[in-house]
Amino acid sequence: MSLCCFVIGYIWRKVRAIMVEFEKVVSADLERLQSLATQIWNESYRSMISQQQIDYMLDLMYNSEKLMLELELKYSWYFIVYETKKIGFLCFYEKQNELFLSKLYIEKQHQGKGFASKALGFMEQQAMSQGYTSMYLTVNKGNTNAIKSYQKFGFEIERSEIFEIGNGFVMDDYIMRKNL
Repeated sequence: MSLCCFVIGYIWRKVRAIMVEFEKVVSADLERLQSLATQIWNESYRSMISQQQIDYMLDLMYNSEKLMLELELKYSWYFIVYETKKIGFLCFYEKQNELFLSKLYIEKQHQGKGFASKALGFMEQQAMSQGYTSMYLTVNKGNTNAIKSYQKFGFEIERSEIFEIGNGFVMDDYIMRKNL
């Protein structure tokens, strides 16, 4: 194979690796969203929180009634789609005159490949088009990979906070913000 073909092949693989689409979640997608959330949470959080807390939080945040309400309230839910496969999702909405990133989750085998940056870029585009001047999020203090990704994208740790979520569980998080 010539050097030219090798270089073109390399560039194509790199470009293709970061091509991603964002597909709006609708009520007919809730079962797939719940399944993806269960898979990702169990892959990603077992080393940070107990299985009991994972199960509790999945039920709390991804039950059908809550998801339907969020869709009705115009929360922006999107699947992250790579090569026609739903590999993750994100959710954001207005909170106190800012755009709040509520959820950004990607399957473990697709983490570290630029998909989170693409999703954050998509959200930033939405924020700027709607006139927001900042975005913020909460992230588990033990989720060092996510924290590094957010920092790489321009988010800064603003403060630390512990949120009681019921059933004796807490979320021990950083609040991170990015000014636009």
